[in-house]
Amino acid sequence: MTQTRVGQPPRPATIPRARVHAGHVESGDPPPNVMVEPWQNIEKLLRQELTLANAELGLELRRLERPAAAFGAGAGLLLAGLLALAATNILLLSHVMPAWVAALLTSAATTAVGFALLQKRPAASELTRDTAGRIDKIAEEQTRTPPKASA
Repeated sequence: MTQTRVGQPPRPATIPRARVHAGHVESGDPPPNVMVEPWQNIEKLLRQELTLANAELGLELRRLERPAAAFGAGAGLLLAGLLALAATNILLLSHVMPAWVAALLTSAATTAVGFALLQKRPAASELTRDTAGRIDKIAEEQTRTPPKASA
């Protein structure tokens, strides 16, 4: 506690003096662990980033939930429609040939068309090169275009 004398400014509280012993400074208090606080801050920051990423991912999944369900339902209905067309084809052909031959021809034709479509798809390496090319193009455009200054 500091006492004030009349007409004089208050004296500061006494600070414990450090002792110098063999080139090392010793004080009455133990030295603070300098590395603990930064590591705790980094750990806290990482936990907050993970929590934020988890929340953002949850929001994104909820946003995509309805379109994904609609896509799944559409794909299922498309498959059902294709199967119904195949059955219709078999029934129509069974009027001019035995039913088993009509089913065999329809199955063979459907398999051949599916196989041909699968052969025309691009290879994964081509897709990767195409994606890498697009990323390079976007990065190039961003480096050429100066950022807009805010008014």
